[in-house]
This record gives sequence, C-alpha cells and structure tokens, in this order.
Amino acid sequence: NFAVYVDPKATDQAVLFKLILDDIEKLAWKFSDDRMITRDYAPQHPFNKWLTSRRFRLVNSEMTAELPLSKLSLKNANQPQNIDLISFGKLSQQPNLYKAVLETSQAEYLNQQSFNPAAAVAQTDWEVLISHNAIQSGPFAVLDNDHSIAAFSFLYKIDDTTVQLGIMYGTDANSLNTLLNQQLQWLQGHYQTLTGEFQMRSKLDMKIFQSLPFAEVNKYETYMR
Repeated sequence: NFAVYVDPKATDQAVLFKLILDDIEKLAWKFSDDRMITRDYAPQHPFNKWLTSRRFRLVNSEMTAELPLSKLSLKNANQPQNIDLISFGKLSQQPNLYKAVLETSQAEYLNQQSFNPAAAVAQTDWEVLISHNAIQSGPFAVLDNDHSIAAFSFLYKIDDTTVQLGIMYGTDANSLNTLLNQQLQWLQGHYQTLTGEFQMRSKLDMKIFQSLPFAEVNKYETYMR
C-alpha cells in the first residue's frame, strides 16, 4: 500500500510522476509484493488519475457517511414480542452463539476483501479485533425460535457521542431490518452521531446506506495494479 500527494503547482509533472512510480515499483520488487494499492477520497488528485494510464484500475469504492441521530425519524415502536434480542455483552457469555458470530463475521469480512485477500487470522486474534470497542449493551443480535442467530450487527464506540456501524449479517431481510430498527432507537437515547462505511458493490450495504438520511457523505476509492 502506498499514498502519494504531488503539489498541483509542481512543474514537469509527467516526469515527476514517472520517477515516483519507478521508486514505488522498486520497493514492491524489493519486498516481493505482487500488487500495489493506493486509496484516497474522490475526486482523485492528478497523480492517482495518471496511475490509471499505468495499468492501475479501480477495484473498490465505498461511501463513508455520518448521520446526526437527532435528525432520524423513527416510529417509536416497542420491541416486537415475537423476537429475542440480545446484547453483545450477554451473547459473548454464551460459547456456542459467540463462536457462531466470530465465524460468520470473519467470513463476511473476508468476502469484502476480494480484490486483496486478507491474510489468515486465528480465531483468537479475530476475536480481539472484532470485539475491540464493541458496544456491550444495547441490541446486538436477533435469535430465532431455535435460539440460533437470525441477525447481528456490530456497533463500535468512537467517543462519548459517536458510534460506528460495523459488520452485519442476517439470515433474512426481516430479521436484520428488525434488529437495525431496534439499534437505531436505542442509539438515539445514548449517542448523537452515527457513522458507517458502505461498500458500493454490496447490495446490503447500499440498501442500508440509501435507507438512512446521511448528512455528510464521501466516496473513498481504491486502485490496484
């Protein structure tokens, strides 16, 4: 991975761009890297645009978004009586359910990294990564009649006023919609701002992104050769 910014006022940019790319290629060869990746917010600056003429291609786009929770209008409905909601803190104390969440969340994460497969991570290490700053209280998962997981959605505390949406999963749309609605109602009483990152090639991510009135949106692009 690399990031380069060149002053737009720099002279002889074509020559300068080539010299920079030559140095990046030498580093890639030195460390036996089989791909070169750069990321930045759209619209891309001149150097990244130039890279597309040197066999770099757009491999991923995601929306980073922010929503003031006070501007979110929700039906003030009580928890449906026919569903079983559980917090992350309580679920993590139930070994079978927790193991299922760890396995499923890791699989979902790996599916998101198709252009640059992630290195294998032991489940104990994944547990540390996925649970760091995860909100322990509040709705986390919906359990079905067999006490299996029908849906889960990670929430992460950024600071005392901000929370971020994380990996989510549902066996059916209704279970996940019910969970997200309960989460949003809970969040309105505890935080001020909701943020999230949404993969544009993910139908689920885009459906959730389009269903919420995000106020600040930026597009983040990844290029690779």
